[in-house]
Formats: sequence, C-alpha cells, structure tokens
Amino acid sequence: MKNTKIYLLLFLFLVMVAKLSWAYPNLGLDSSDIHFSNNYPDLNEGTTIWATIHNSSDAYSNPVFAQSIEPFKSYYYEHYNQWLAQSFYYEEDVNLTGVSLCIRDLGDEDELTVRIETNLSTNVPSGMLVVVGASTTVNSGGSFEWVDFMFSTSTLISLSANTTYWIVAQNYTVDYATHAYGWLYADPPEYPNGNIAYKIDQGDWEPKASVDMLFKAYRSTRTVVRFYDGDPDSDGTLIGTDEISPVPDEGHRVAYCTWKSTPPGYRDIYVYVNQYNVIVETDTANNKAYKTIAVDFPRVVSAETIDDDLDGYIDAYHIVFNEAINDSTLVQTSTCGFVVAGYSGLKVLTTLTSHFDVVNDTDIYLCFTESGDPDTGLLPEITYSSTTGKLTDLNDGNPLLDIGFSDIIKTDGTSPAIYSLLSSPQNGALGIPIDTSIKIVFAEEMKVYTTTSAIKVEAIVNKDGEFIPPEVVPWSFSSSYDANTYRHKFIFKPVRPLKNNYTYVVTVDTTATDTVGEHFGGFEFSFTTISNYKESNTFVSDNSKMKIILDARTLKEDFFVEVSTSPLIDSPRKTNIIDANSKLDNDDDPFSFTLEPTVVEIEAFDANGNPITDTFEIPATINLSYEDSNSENGIVDGTSPPLREETLKVYWLNESHSLWVKLSGSKVDSGSNRVSADTFHFSVFSVHGVGATDLSNAYAYPVPFIPSRGDTDITFTNISPLCTIKIYTLNGELVRTIEHTSGATSYSWDVTNDRGDRLGSGVYLYLIKDAKNKKKGKLIIIR
Repeated sequence: MKNTKIYLLLFLFLVMVAKLSWAYPNLGLDSSDIHFSNNYPDLNEGTTIWATIHNSSDAYSNPVFAQSIEPFKSYYYEHYNQWLAQSFYYEEDVNLTGVSLCIRDLGDEDELTVRIETNLSTNVPSGMLVVVGASTTVNSGGSFEWVDFMFSTSTLISLSANTTYWIVAQNYTVDYATHAYGWLYADPPEYPNGNIAYKIDQGDWEPKASVDMLFKAYRSTRTVVRFYDGDPDSDGTLIGTDEISPVPDEGHRVAYCTWKSTPPGYRDIYVYVNQYNVIVETDTANNKAYKTIAVDFPRVVSAETIDDDLDGYIDAYHIVFNEAINDSTLVQTSTCGFVVAGYSGLKVLTTLTSHFDVVNDTDIYLCFTESGDPDTGLLPEITYSSTTGKLTDLNDGNPLLDIGFSDIIKTDGTSPAIYSLLSSPQNGALGIPIDTSIKIVFAEEMKVYTTTSAIKVEAIVNKDGEFIPPEVVPWSFSSSYDANTYRHKFIFKPVRPLKNNYTYVVTVDTTATDTVGEHFGGFEFSFTTISNYKESNTFVSDNSKMKIILDARTLKEDFFVEVSTSPLIDSPRKTNIIDANSKLDNDDDPFSFTLEPTVVEIEAFDANGNPITDTFEIPATINLSYEDSNSENGIVDGTSPPLREETLKVYWLNESHSLWVKLSGSKVDSGSNRVSADTFHFSVFSVHGVGATDLSNAYAYPVPFIPSRGDTDITFTNISPLCTIKIYTLNGELVRTIEHTSGATSYSWDVTNDRGDRLGSGVYLYLIKDAKNKKKGKLIIIR
C-alpha cells in the first residue's frame, strides 16, 4: 500500500511536470506573407499560391500528456482475447493524435496481435464506445516493444477538460470483428492508478499468455493550412489544403496550394492556419489573412528598346501585352500612363518607319518615343499608372493595372520557374573555367529526385568549331532550399574537368516537378569554356558566316573570343564603321564598297575578362562568307553596281582614322562563296568589292566581223567593270566612244559609230582604258 501511494504521487508529479513543460505556439501571417506565381493570371490558368506561416512564441511538438508509472501486468486474466483499460484526466481541452503501447508477451507467443480503442464514457466504462480502431502484429519475444497507433485526420479525437477518459487495448489471436462488444467489469486489487482489466463475455477461454502494457497518449500537432477563394467566415470556397510540420519558435514554414483562376475579376484569396484550433495557441487573432489577385486582367509581359534609324539613340520602347489591348485611347498624347526612367512626356505611336511588325492581329505592341537616350541595350525603368492611363483589354474591358519595373517579366503561372538571375553560367557565357560548377536556382521548392534526373549537360561543339554528337557529361550534385527566399538551388559539379573551347548545353526537361507535382516548363542554356592557347582553336559565328582559325600558341595565354555579327547595331565602334563606309562612298570607284552583311567584330579576352590587344605570335586566318545564289554569273547577290566575286577582298577597320585597310593575300573560293585572309590581330573585319584594273586578258570577238555569216555585234570581254572603249580608223579618226559603267566584265557593241551609222568594211583600232591600265587591239569588218 505504501508503494502504491508513492507511485500515485510520482505519477501526479510527472503529469504536472509534463503540463508545465508544455509550450504553446502563436501562429499567424499577414497579407505580405501570401504570394502568387502569377499576379495577373488568365482565366482558368493554374496559379501556385504559397503562404509563409510564422510562430512568434514557443516551439511545439508531440508531447506525452498522460503516462503510467510502470507496466501494468495483466496476468490476472490469461486468455486469448483480453482487454486492459487505463483512465486519464486532463485539466484543459486537447486534441488526441495517437497513443503508444509498450507491450511484452510473457507467454513468448510466436505472434501477438494488438488493437487500440478509445472509450469516451466517464468514470468507469460500463459499455465500450468504439471511436477508432487500429491493429498491428508484433513478436515481442519476451521483451518490451513500443507500438504506435496514430489516428488519421478523420478520427482526430477532441477531449474536453476535467473529464475522465479511457484508453483500452486488447491482445487477441482471433478476428476481433467476429466478437460482440459485451464486456464484464472487474476490479482486481492488484492494479493501481485506475487501471482496470476486462474480459470478453463470450465462451470459455483457456489461459494462454500474459501481456504487459504501458500507455502513452499524445497531443496533436498537425498544422493544417487552408486556402479559400473569399472569406471562409462568409461563404468563401475552399480551394486547397496543405499540412506543414510544426513551426519552430520564432521561425516559419511555407504552405502551398495550386488554384485554377476562375471566375474573372478581383479575387480575395484567404489563408487560414489552425482554423479549427486543433493546436492550442496563446493567440489566434492573426491566423487568417488575405491578398487580392486580378484574374483575366491585361498585363505587360516584356519590353525592349528600339533604335529605329540605327543612330545609336533610342527611338521607342516596344511594350508587349499578354492579350489584345483596346487601343482606341492610344493617341498622340502624353497622358498614356507610362513613365520611362522618370520621364512622362511620352508620345504614343502605332507604327515605326522601319518596324512594320509593331502592330499585328494577336498582340498589341505599344511604342512611345523617348529621344536623346543612348541605346545601351539595357531597358530603363518602366512603370504604368492606371490613374493617368486608361488602357483596357479588348475582350471584356478590364483595365491595365498599375505596374512597376519588376512586373515587366513573363511568368508561366503553373510551371515552376528558374530564377534566371541566379543561374550560372549565364546563357551564352564565354570563357568559363573547365572546373566550373553549374548552378540552377528555381523560384520554388522542387522535388530533388525528379529535378536532378531532369537535368542534363552535354558537349555539342568542339574546339574546332564543329558540331559533334552530344557527349553527356557526368556530374555530382547537391541541393539546398531556402525557405526565406523560396529559392531551391541545385549545384552540379563535373566528375572530371570539362574540355577547353567546347560549347556545352544544359537542359532541364519537363520531368522536373515541384513539391506539389507541377511539371517544369522546360529550359536550356549554353556556355563555352576557356580556350587553351597551347592548342589550335577555331571560332565560328552563330550565323556561320565567320570563321577564324588560330594555330597553337597564336596567343600567349588562355583566352576566349567574342564575336558580334551586328557591330553596326551594338558595337561601340559603330560610328567608326559608318565613317569608314562613308569615305568609300565618296571615292572614284563605285565598285569599291563594303558588303555590310559581312561586317564582323572579333575581340579576345584573357581568363579574367581583360581585353587582349597584343599582336599575334603567328597569323590567324579569318574566313568570311558572301551571298551568291547564282554561281554561274559570278556576281555577288544584291550588289549595285554588280560586284564580281573575284574582286572581293578582306579589310580590317583602322579605328584611329576610321578607314578600311585591305589585308594582303585575300583568297576567294567561289565554290563555297567565302573569302579568307591572314591577320595578326583581332578587329572589325568585312568583305569589300574592288574595281578590277587588270586588262591584260581583255580582247574582242569575233574578228573578223562578218554579218553575212550571222555576226550581229562585237564583244569586248575580260574588261574592267569601269572603263572606256574607243574605236579608231587606221588614220586615227575617232568613230565611236563607249563608257562602260555597268560593272560587267564584257560589253557587246553593235558596230555603229557615234551617230548610229553602221561602220563599213575595213581595219579599225580599239583602245580600252581604265583607271590604271590600257589595252589596244585590231578589228576587221567584212560586209
């Protein structure tokens, strides 16, 4: 009896300690904690909603709030179906999430089955009220073993304060479902602390085994977050539920929900944490918050600068909307609502002189002028105010809402997005070290397995500039998720170093999924590694119109090459190029001009990104292509006056004097339509036509000219594209002067004089003269 009192006191002490040590959280959120993957989703477009749940108070876990002192032995009733019950009493409301039993099969049975039930009647159970049933099979082998019975969501048990409840357990070897729930009450004196044994009132049972049982009951810590379209306290519609793990003290967790945005209009999205008070908190005032989302409203998805006249200054900004805009209000006015870099005096345009695609049938492109700003290629800050601008969509008249510069980005809505500012290397990056690691950062938490298996790195171009069958690169990887910024970082490190001057493509396919199973939309980017100066290297432009070949040790250090095929648009040397072209236009040779499609800028940089300006140790070969769709006529396409292929030369730009300088030794391959030359430095290069002045192979035919056999004219061939042909009699009288300016290499003469009269029979002399050379010959006419 003395021991029993000690046990009782110790039990009460432990219960008090458990109660005093139990900490209560304070969960909450506000509107700034609610985010959408798309702030302006289209109708029926999937949108991911995530909410950050904070805990400003203590941590909470699964506490044991009632526990017996020692195993209570059930040897008094030894048979197959035996129940053991223990009462417990708590001084405040709780939600029961499960119980555990510490069991021992004293009979050393091969198999023992245990089920758990809860009796919600008070005092002593006169009849079993079954609330939840769960069973498990154990083989304790004579030693104690804990078995957990955790209740499901639908059977979470709410218990009231100051009420006696019972946990009832049964060990059996037959199907408990076949027996009636009729129980006999017994109160053997051996069981202290309210422990009561039962037996089934059905038939006779032979003693078989004894079972020891120890009970623990657990408070619920299931933290449920619910998402509503509208206020849940006034007919809001539940659109999703998420369950998060316990929020640490002074910490946070993120809950997610995917919602298909409908109907159109402004929608108040509510987030409610611990709505039904399953978790006991110190304060529930901040458990609900909302944020408004605009469904099926027009929005800006991208913008770009336009230098329409290529003078180096911005002429307009090209604004692209997600849907057709009612442009009836777009007039030449400064009240369009847009502000660019603080400047609001904008003129709305519907077309630009050289940009005929500014307006089309499906998207509205709004352009407005902003003169005087240099075109750096960087988009300035663009904002829009719905107060001064009245733009609406064409379908239902929804207004274009206020936007800031950060809003002008294209978002997918349902698929996870790569946070491109943190992806490295950046797409198209050059000179990447061969021991680089690839970093890809997603804008939400991803499933690690599906994401890593969806990422592939392949070599596609070798150091000779040749496309190769994709070579998969083996990588090791690591990942980390930052719940503060919602960024999930994946880092891939090559198992062995990459190859120098190889282009690699990184692909993330659509099998990558986020934690809610949404598939990634697909993405790829490429980069090129640093070149080893001890090896030969070839560089080819994106449009394949330029190739430059460097032998080993052409340079003195590792390097990378940057090629621009549009220096007339984006090069800081653009003005020098324009000036040099102008000087050619003003010389005396109309066939000497720049083929602008061939202009290319080539620069080299060291491993630190510093320009390499030294001359080469040995020459490099540059190879440029030109257009000639009709290889038979030998004339470069689109040239006026017509330019002969054999006259083409490679030139480089002398920046100091804004002059084109001819490289020596240019070679024309008319079969491939390419011109090549050697150079000892990088620069701006182009292909030029040159007026031919070699008359050594010029001649006339037919000689003699005999009309009676069908001859109609005399042809002068292999002549210069710009020359003068004069016809004389033997006594020196000039009878015909021909100014040849067409650029052709031949000219057909109708054998008449300057008055148009036919020349008579006889011997005549001809003189062909260009800017540098002369050629003389005889003609015979027999009529």
